Amino acid sequence: MSHLSILSGLNMVDTSEGTMVMRSSSDNVLQGKFDDWFTAKGYSLSTKSESRKGKTLNWDSRRTANCWRFFVQGAMEEDGRPSVRCVVCGNVLGHGGFFGPSTMTAHLKKSSHLAKAKEMVYGTGSGVSADPTDEEILEVLKRTGNEGLIVWLISTM
Repeated sequence: MSHLSILSGLNMVDTSEGTMVMRSSSDNVLQGKFDDWFTAKGYSLSTKSESRKGKTLNWDSRRTANCWRFFVQGAMEEDGRPSVRCVVCGNVLGHGGFFGPSTMTAHLKKSSHLAKAKEMVYGTGSGVSADPTDEEILEVLKRTGNEGLIVWLISTM
């Protein structure tokens, strides 16, 4: 089976890091295709980190940290490196299953992320005139997640 036929049907997103193959959160067939592609890439076997060498990633494990609501899972097409993509600003980070969620949590507090979140919540056409603080925006994002952010934005109009 060719590389392109394995990837057909999977969502691919161009990022600043390269093309990211996204893992479906709801379609079991696409999850299986992604898992087969990821396994064939052999990232966990080729990593040089002693702490991760040979470690497998459980894509379906229960993720309890709040930060997971703001990220989608995937891997970089070129090398199969497991990654997560922020649904608010689009930044790509190392996957929390390998690296832990602390980097993801720290990302949510960065000024560039908060600026994009402010734009989403209070951007042009939102009908909201207040100028929220970074902490207020972060609270809205923590409470609602990206999907909830859209519902919240519509309810404030």
